[in-house]
Amino acid sequence: MKHTLSLITALLLASLASVYASEFHVAPNGKDAAPGTKDQPFATAERARDAVRQLKGAGKYPAEGVTIWL
Repeated sequence: MKHTLSLITALLLASLASVYASEFHVAPNGKDAAPGTKDQPFATAERARDAVRQLKGAGKYPAEGVTIWL
């Protein structure tokens, strides 16, 4: 139960952070439940792709585009 609650919290924070992000970070030591920031990167490029899709779906895609740092 505690693990599930932590995961849900992390996913909610990641989705909130991704709404306003114009760049995401991916690193081998990252976690896909992270917000994709430089300090807390995603683990996979697929998760970064999904974050960009979330921006588009929310109508928050920045005019300058999105950068994904690997």
